[in-house]
Order: sequence, then structure tokens, then C-alpha cells
Amino acid sequence: MRTVGHDSETRAPRVAERGLSIVEMLVATLLLAIGVAATTMVFASASDATFVAETRSDANRLAETEVERLRALDADRVGFDPATPGFRPRIDGATTVVVAGSTMRPSRTETVESIDFTVATEVTWESVTVAGVTTDEAYKRVRVEVSWTDRLGAHAVERVTALRPELGS
Repeated sequence: MRTVGHDSETRAPRVAERGLSIVEMLVATLLLAIGVAATTMVFASASDATFVAETRSDANRLAETEVERLRALDADRVGFDPATPGFRPRIDGATTVVVAGSTMRPSRTETVESIDFTVATEVTWESVTVAGVTTDEAYKRVRVEVSWTDRLGAHAVERVTALRPELGS
């Protein structure tokens, strides 16, 4: 260390300033690079979260639209014709609702903003037991699942509702 006179206020020797050393510059650059990388990762993660939220919103809208469309129909018309491709007579132990001549399809694909969503619909009969008395085919359980695969993996949302046939039908 080279001294150049004394500081008049503290009487400490003054040191000649020569700038930053190469090691100090490398450490500063490394710290800056780490900070920039961390910030970039935060923005990338936020971008992914936004993408998933927007896509899930599209899927929820598709599911809700399908449920509302089925609820708007006469409950006696909601079901599947056994000749429909993809028809399954039983789903998870429950009997599928059969409606001869129905144009409903168990599954279809819809594309929203270049993402293919599969809209799968199940309509099954549900029984109700009250005071020891079981009523078969008391109501129709409608389950709509919307699934999709994107750059972040596979996802699905579902909506379930109940339809009660008109009494006496």
C-alpha cells in the first residue's frame, strides 16, 4: 500500500486510489449475473402460472357451458343412444342413461387458442334411499370433464350436476 501524505482531519495516512482489481470486477459481475438469472426465473414462473390460469379458465368455461346446455334441455332427453360411438352401459358401477335416438356424444374435442380440449360427458342414473325405501332412477347425475395437455403437462376440470325427470314421466 502506498501512502500519499496525511488526511488533514483524521491524521490517517491517505491511500492512493487505483480503481477496482480484476477479482473485484469478476465478483461483481458474478453477483449481477446471479441476480439477473433469479429475476428471469421469477418472470418465467409467473408466465407459466398465468398460462395455466388462462387455460384452466377456458376449460372451466367449456365445462360450465356444457352443463348449462344440458340443464336447459328437457331432462327426459338427456342421455345416450346405445348406438353412439363411445357408449358405455355402465360407468363406475352406475347405469348409463339410455335415450333412444339421442344425438348426445360422450366425448368431443374443442380447440381454444390452439389448445385441444376433450369434453367428456357422463349421464348416469342415481338411486335415493329415504326411510329405508330405495327409489331407483330417482335422478340423473351429469358429469362433464374437460381435459387437456399443454407444455406444462396434463390437466382436467369437472362439473357435476343433477337432473330430475319430470314427475309422472
